[in-house]
Amino acid sequence: MHHDIANVAGRLSISSASAPAEGQSQVFNPTPGGKFDPSSPAAFDARLWVKEFVQLIDSRPCIRTYSVPRCCLQGAQCLCICVFVETGMPLSGESSGLHVAPESYINFRGLDLTNIRSSFRSDVLYNAELDTHLAHLTVGETLIFASCARSIRHIPQGFTRLQFNTMRRDVMMAIFGLNRTINTRVGDDIIRGVSGGERKRVSIAEASLTGAKFQCWDNSTRGLDSANAINFCNNLRLQADLLDVTSVVTLYQAPQATYDTIPDFLTSMTSAEERKARPGFEDLVPRSPDEFAKRWQSSEQRKSVLLELATYEQRHPSGERMKEYTLSRQAEQATGQLPKSVYTISYTQQIHLTLWRAYRRLLTDPGFTIASLLFNIIMALILASMFYNLNADTSSFYYRGGFIFFSLLFNAFASQLEVLTIYAERPAVEKQNRYAFYHQSAQAIASYLAVLLICPIRLSICSYSTSLSTSWPTLGGSLVQSAMFRTLACLTGTPDQAMIPSAVSSLGLMIYTGFTTPLEYMPGWSRWMAYINPLAYGFEALMANEFHNRDFPCVSIVPSGQGYANLPPVSQTCSVVGSEAGLAFVNGDNYIGKSLITGTHIHGDTENQVQRYPVEDRKMEPSNQPNNIVTGKDIFHWHDLCYDIKIKGGTGRLLDHVDGWVNPGVSTILMGVSGAGKTTLLDVLATRVTTGIVTGDTMVNGNPTTSSFQHKVGYVQQQDLHLSTMTVREALQFSAILRQSTAIPKLEKLKYVEHVIDILGMQEYSDAVIGVPGEGLNVEQRKRLTIGVELAARPQLLIFFDEPTSGLDSQTSWAISELIKKLASNGQAVLCTIHQPSAVLFDRFDRLLLIAHGGRTVYFGDLGKGASTLINYFEKHNAPKCPAGGNPAEWMSEVIQSPPGGPEGKDWHQIWLDSPEYQTVQAELRRLRSLSTIEVTTIKDDPQNQEFVSTFWTQFSEVLQRTWKHLWRSPIYIWPKTILIILTDYKTNRGLFFMLLVLFININEQLMPMFLPQRALYEARERPSKTYRWTRRQCAKEENSVGVPPGDLPKFWSFMHRVSPATYLVGGLISSAVANSDVKCAAREILHMAPVGNLICKEFLTPYIEAAGGAVLNPASRDICEYCPLASTNEFLNRFQISYDTRWRDFGLLWVRFWAAKKTRWTPETREATRVSCYGKQQLDHNNNNRQDSFQRADVIHKIGKIRPRIKRDLQSDRIFVHVSMDLG
Repeated sequence: MHHDIANVAGRLSISSASAPAEGQSQVFNPTPGGKFDPSSPAAFDARLWVKEFVQLIDSRPCIRTYSVPRCCLQGAQCLCICVFVETGMPLSGESSGLHVAPESYINFRGLDLTNIRSSFRSDVLYNAELDTHLAHLTVGETLIFASCARSIRHIPQGFTRLQFNTMRRDVMMAIFGLNRTINTRVGDDIIRGVSGGERKRVSIAEASLTGAKFQCWDNSTRGLDSANAINFCNNLRLQADLLDVTSVVTLYQAPQATYDTIPDFLTSMTSAEERKARPGFEDLVPRSPDEFAKRWQSSEQRKSVLLELATYEQRHPSGERMKEYTLSRQAEQATGQLPKSVYTISYTQQIHLTLWRAYRRLLTDPGFTIASLLFNIIMALILASMFYNLNADTSSFYYRGGFIFFSLLFNAFASQLEVLTIYAERPAVEKQNRYAFYHQSAQAIASYLAVLLICPIRLSICSYSTSLSTSWPTLGGSLVQSAMFRTLACLTGTPDQAMIPSAVSSLGLMIYTGFTTPLEYMPGWSRWMAYINPLAYGFEALMANEFHNRDFPCVSIVPSGQGYANLPPVSQTCSVVGSEAGLAFVNGDNYIGKSLITGTHIHGDTENQVQRYPVEDRKMEPSNQPNNIVTGKDIFHWHDLCYDIKIKGGTGRLLDHVDGWVNPGVSTILMGVSGAGKTTLLDVLATRVTTGIVTGDTMVNGNPTTSSFQHKVGYVQQQDLHLSTMTVREALQFSAILRQSTAIPKLEKLKYVEHVIDILGMQEYSDAVIGVPGEGLNVEQRKRLTIGVELAARPQLLIFFDEPTSGLDSQTSWAISELIKKLASNGQAVLCTIHQPSAVLFDRFDRLLLIAHGGRTVYFGDLGKGASTLINYFEKHNAPKCPAGGNPAEWMSEVIQSPPGGPEGKDWHQIWLDSPEYQTVQAELRRLRSLSTIEVTTIKDDPQNQEFVSTFWTQFSEVLQRTWKHLWRSPIYIWPKTILIILTDYKTNRGLFFMLLVLFININEQLMPMFLPQRALYEARERPSKTYRWTRRQCAKEENSVGVPPGDLPKFWSFMHRVSPATYLVGGLISSAVANSDVKCAAREILHMAPVGNLICKEFLTPYIEAAGGAVLNPASRDICEYCPLASTNEFLNRFQISYDTRWRDFGLLWVRFWAAKKTRWTPETREATRVSCYGKQQLDHNNNNRQDSFQRADVIHKIGKIRPRIKRDLQSDRIFVHVSMDLG
C-alpha cells in the first residue's frame, strides 16, 4: 500500500494547477523532504497523507459556523468512537444486531430513526456479507462511479471535478491494494473476474467512498486472506481514531490477532461444543440462549447500561440538532439539491452518471445487444424473403398487412427480455440506492435513454433489409413496449412475477392491434384495449402509409370464367374487401377503411419462511458408522503448469510454472494472498477453464489425464449453487445416481447418500427445501450441502475444495477441517484452498502449496508437526522468527507479502527456485512421470473411464424428474400458464390461426426465468463435473410456415412447408377444431354485383360457384346479388393443404420428425454445431474435456466449418411465424 499511495500522492501533486498558498493543505503542495512529499520515500508517511487527504475532502465549510461536531452519528453512547466486534455462530443473531426493527427507538445525537431514514441515510451504511456488483464493469469503473456519486460541492482549487473524483478512487484502490485490478472485470459467481478476496475489497472500497459516519460491516472479511483481514480491521480502527467514524463489525473467522484481544470464555460461551462448566457448578451456569438472556435481564451490568442510556437521552434530546446538521449536510450537496435530500449530487448529475454507466455496460457486455441485432437481421431477412417482390395488385393485400404486422411485432417485443436484464442489475441498484448514490428513477431514466441508441439501429436494420421505409413509425411502439416491460420488472418481486403480466399484456396487444381481429369485431366490453394499444396506432399509421392514395389493379374478378365474357361493368366486381362494382381496381384507402381499420382517424395517428434450528441441534457430530468412502491409489501430479489470458494491451500470466502432486491419504492446503491465483489453479487442474492458453502437464501415475478425469474428481466450489426448489436429500441423490459408477446398484447409491447426510450432520434438515440465500438454508447449511453433493459422487482420484470454510464460524470451520482430515486419513486425496486458517485449522493439513502474486510458487512441501518444517524453511532464509504461540499461517503470509504500508520484501519465488527443496520436488516429479509404464488402477472398459458415467436413459429420467419437480414446486409458473391458456381459448374464435401460434411464444417467454437458474447450475457445476450431457436439456426450436399458403410461398421457402414439424401440429389441431363448418360472411365482406338480363342471382352465379366456391345470400333477387366468397371452412383450409381426413397422419409424422431430429442432432459434429447455435460461439471451448483438448481448438473449429452451411440454412428459417419450444429432457 505504501508504494501505491506514494504514486497516487505524486500524481495528485503534479495534477494540481494551483500555486501554493498560505495555509493550503500539503496534500497538493507538500514541503520538499517532509512527511507529505511522495518524492522522499524515507520521510513520506502514507497513513498521515491519507488522513490529511480524507479530512480535506470531508470538511464542510458550515461546520465551523454552526459549531456542529465532526460526527453527529456517534452511536448510542456518548463516546462511542470505536470498533465494536460481534462474534457468534450462524443464527446466533450477530447479523441481526446490525438491523434495526421499525418499532425500535434510536437516538443518534438527537437524530431519531425517522430522520436518519428520510434525510441522512447517506451517513449510515450497511455493507452486506454477499458482494453485489455489476459484473461486467471493471474495478476502476465501479469505484469511479461511487466516487462521482458522492462528489462534494467544493472541489480543491486547481482540479476539475473528474480529476478530483479519480484521485479519490485511486487513493481508495491504493489503500485496499486494488491498483493492479483497475482494468479487470469485477465478475460474479458465473462471470469470470477478480478473485473472491479482491471482490470483497472492491465492496469495502466502494463503501468507504460513501464517507458514511456510522458503518455496519456484516462479515466483511469473508474471502480475505489473513493479512488483508487484519489490514481491514486496522483501517476501521484508523477510521475510528482519526475520522470519528463508528464501525460495527460482525466476524465469523476473525484473524488470530483479533481473537487474542477477546477473552476465551466469550467465544466458548457461544459454542455448545467448547463450553465447559467449572466442577460443582454444572447446574448453576446457564446453558441455553434463553437462560443467558434471562441472566442478562437481571444483571447489574444491564442496569448500568440503562442508566447510561438515560443520561445520554437527557444530554441529546431528540430533534435538537436536526436543523444544524441539515445545514451541515447541505453545505456539501450540489447546488439546488433539496434540504432534506439524502443525495449529494443533483438529479441531473445522477442521470448523467448512470447514463455513462449504462453505455459502458453496453460496451463491456455487448452479448445481449448483439443477439437482439442479429435476431432483427435474421427476422428481417426471413420476412423480406417470404414477401419478396409482392405484386402491386389486390393479391398482395393480405400479405402486405401481414408483413407490416410482423415487422411491428418483432421490433416491439424484442425488448421483452429486458425484464431479465432489469432483474440482473436490481441487487446492485438497490444497494447503491441504500448508499444514497442516486434515485432509482434516475437509473430507470438512464436505462431507458440507453435503449434509444439501440432501437433506431434495430429499426434501421429492419428498414434496410425489408425495404420498408415506413418501419420508422414502429420506433414509438418499440419504446413504449420497452418502457412497459421495464415498469413491470420494477413493480414485481421476481422474474417469474414479471414475465406473467408481460406475457398476458403481450397477448392482449397482439389481439387488439387490428390485424387478426378488426376493431368492429372486438367485443364492446374489451374494445377499450384497442384505444390504449400503442401497437394499434403504429399499425394503422404503417398501413396508411402503405395504402394511402394508391389504386391496385384487380386480379380476381367475380364472376369470371367461361360464360362470363363481355359482362357490363356493374355485373362484375373485384373479390376483395373495399371493391366497388364496375371498377377494375381497388382504392387502398377503401381497403384499409373497410378491412382492417375504421379509416376515420388515419391522418391523426402520429405517435419467506425460513426454517430455524436451535444452536444445540446444529452441531456437527462425528459419525460413528463405519466409513466406506471410496478411495484410490492413483497419484495426480502436474509439472510446469502455466496459464495465460488476454488482457487489455497484451497477455497476462496467472499461473507461472507451478509444480506439485496430491497423494492418496494426504491433505494438501493451497494458500496465497488474495488474487494470487488459488482458485485459478484449481480450475486449471480440474480442467474447468474455458478461455486462455494452458501449457504444462497434468498426469495420473505418469499418464496424461483423459476425458473421464472430470467426473473422477470432486470439486467443492466457493459459491454454493443449488436448485432452490430441491430438498437436501434430492440434491444428494441426483449427484449420486448420475455420477457414481453404473456398476453400483441404485439402492446402494441411495444408501450412500444417507451415509453422507450422517457424516455431515444434516439429518435435521435433510428434507428441507434448499431455497435461495436469505430464504431457506443458511450459509453454513448450504456449504455443507455443497460438500455433500461432491461426496455423494464418490470421486475416485481426489477432491478439490475451494474455500470450504468461507462464511462459516470458527467452530463449524473446525468441524469442516475435521471432515477433510477424516477423508484424508481414509485414503482420499484432498487439495484445499483456505484464505485465513486459524492455527488449529492450519495444523489439520499435511502439505502446503504456497503461491504469490502472479501464480508463482513460494513453497511446496510438508508442513511438519506444528508447521515446524515450514517455519524452519523460512527462518533459514532469514525470515523473521515466528512468535511463540502465533499462527504460522498468518506469520507466513506476513513474511511473503509485506503488510500494506510497509517496504517491499524479498523475492521468495526466486529463493524457492534456488533452494534444495525445489530440486527434491523436481526429482519426485521425474519419478512420478516414470510411472507411465504402470497401468492406472481402473479397468479400461469400465464405464467410469468414459466421459459420462450414467446411461442416456438414466440421465434423461433423472433430469426430467428434477425439471418436473422444479416446475411443480413453482406455482407462480403453473397458475399463470393455466390462466393464459383460458384467456387465449376465449379469444381464439376470432383469430384462431394466429393466436394458436403466438400462444407458444408467450409460454416460451414465461419459461425463461425457470430455465435460467437450471442453466446457471449446469454451467457452473454439472457440466464441468460431467454429470450429464447438455443434450438432455436441449430446447428444440422449430419453425412454421402455415401463415402463408404453400402455393404463395417463394420457391426458396417451399420446402419448409413439409420440413417443419409445426406444419403437422397446427394442421392436425386446426382441422380438428374448425373443419366441416359453415361460414357466414360479415357485412363488409359481402360482394355486390348486378345480374345480367332477367336472371335471378342464383342462375347468374351458379356456374361460377361450381368452379370457385362460395354462396349466394339472396338467390331470388334480380336487382343486386350478394355473394360470400366462402361457404365452408374446408374451402379455406384447402388453400393451406390442410384436411380433416389427414389429422392422424399429421400426428404420426410429427413424432417421426422428432425421432429423425434426435438421430441426426446427437452426432459428434452436429452436437458441436447445435451447441454453437444454442450457447453462443464463446461457449465453444466448453466441449474441451481436458487441458490437452484446448490445443486442438483449431480442429474443432475446422469441424464446425464443414457443416456451417447447414447451420446457416437453419438460422435462415428460424421463426417465420411461430417459435415453438419443446423440452426434450
